[in-house]
Amino acid sequence: MTRAAFSLPPHSPAAAALHAPVHAALRRLALDTLQRLGTLDVTDRLAVQLGLNLLERLLAVLDEPAPQVEALADALRMASATTRPTVAAALYREFAALAAARFGITPAALPDD
Repeated sequence: MTRAAFSLPPHSPAAAALHAPVHAALRRLALDTLQRLGTLDVTDRLAVQLGLNLLERLLAVLDEPAPQVEALADALRMASATTRPTVAAALYREFAALAAARFGITPAALPDD
């Protein structure tokens, strides 16, 4: 005996009730990641690694191919001290574009600290 997969009609109120908190959590994680990448201290290797770990977790959860973002994250991980600021800025721009496309997040949506 096989079990039927649980599914809801995509536009039903029950589906919206299930998806809304998940979408809000993902949007918050994307905002946190964008803010971390935008304020990254590129002279601090630990801060760079923590920012990249957060980015990698978000990309894994989204399960969305982002080859340019991933390539820039790898480049930042291996960048020398002199090239790190340029690579970090490029990574921020690429991830900001991804966040805007996926969640409608723009740098103006970031909270002020």
